Amino acid sequence: MLFVVCKKVERMNSVKILAGTFIISLLLVLCASSTEEFTVAVSQGDQWVPAIYEDIVVWEDDRNGNHDIYAYNLSTREEFPICTNMGDQGFPAIFGHIIVFMDDRNGDYDLYGYDLLTEHEFVVVIDESEQWVPQIYENIVVFEDDRNGNYDIFGINLTTEEQFPVCTDPGEQHYPSIYKDIVVWEDNRNGNYDIYALDMTTHEEFQITDDPSDQRLAKIFGDYVVWTDRRNESADIYGFNLETGQEFPITQDSSDQGIPSIYGDTVIWMDLRNGNTDIYGLDLNTRKEFPVMTDPDEQGFPAIFEKTVVFQDFRNDNNDIFGVYIDKDGVCSGSLLLAVLVLGGLLVLRISRNRCAIKSRTCP
Repeated sequence: MLFVVCKKVERMNSVKILAGTFIISLLLVLCASSTEEFTVAVSQGDQWVPAIYEDIVVWEDDRNGNHDIYAYNLSTREEFPICTNMGDQGFPAIFGHIIVFMDDRNGDYDLYGYDLLTEHEFVVVIDESEQWVPQIYENIVVFEDDRNGNYDIFGINLTTEEQFPVCTDPGEQHYPSIYKDIVVWEDNRNGNYDIYALDMTTHEEFQITDDPSDQRLAKIFGDYVVWTDRRNESADIYGFNLETGQEFPITQDSSDQGIPSIYGDTVIWMDLRNGNTDIYGLDLNTRKEFPVMTDPDEQGFPAIFEKTVVFQDFRNDNNDIFGVYIDKDGVCSGSLLLAVLVLGGLLVLRISRNRCAIKSRTCP
């Protein structure tokens, strides 16, 4: 009888081990697809160039026949207008509870803002010249400005309302990005587009790239600057570590990659490797590349905050805004570790019981 009971326990353990193996296999499959997709805005007309901060997504929207700014709260799942003035508004950016955007209600593009807490719209910059593509960090907004007859980079302190030049070189400067005291932008003073930067604390300007090809559309977060780079036959994504002074490739696939965005140690970008524009990413710590969205239709202009990526998407024959929650380490890494530990315990249990059965044909 004891021998029969022991064999029954061994069979039960074998079943448990098979079940554990199945669970781990399932977890591996799930971890290979470590994104959870969601809808932000599917509306009549087109929605473009999303930006995100915490649980608020903002974008440019032409559902009303002109370009407006709308927003969506990921927590409450509520969509709401930010600015629906009869003029055109575009290229929104957000930090904290402040949204800034371009606005041509006065006949040329100026900059306006919106406070989510007070639900109050306010003027950022009104000038006879054009102001474009604002970016914001805390109370500082940086932007393109053509008041000098060419496009320069200017800034404004929202608290003091004081404007200041970032770069007024005779060449063209475009697409600024800001993180804390560092502003980066693309600059063609050398006959091609390079990436330059300004430390607003020391007022020191410095050059980040000097390759004779074009480097464009820079973004900064922490010590990392990333950009689109044309030094190879196709457009690639490169990066620069401000602390170490080291430049490095992020992706060099034979197809085109462009328009990167960065948060923490995660870089995302548009990618043509599959014949349409998809979204891919890279973990800067592990150097592991991963797909973010590879739908057969076109995805573009991604933005990231923590593990949330938003992008415009053409699956409905117009541009809508979708998003995904990503986990570059695998959505179930913790569960997978637990399953491995459980299976390991079952294996130890089986070995122990088998040894016991061999010695005495009984089970403890």
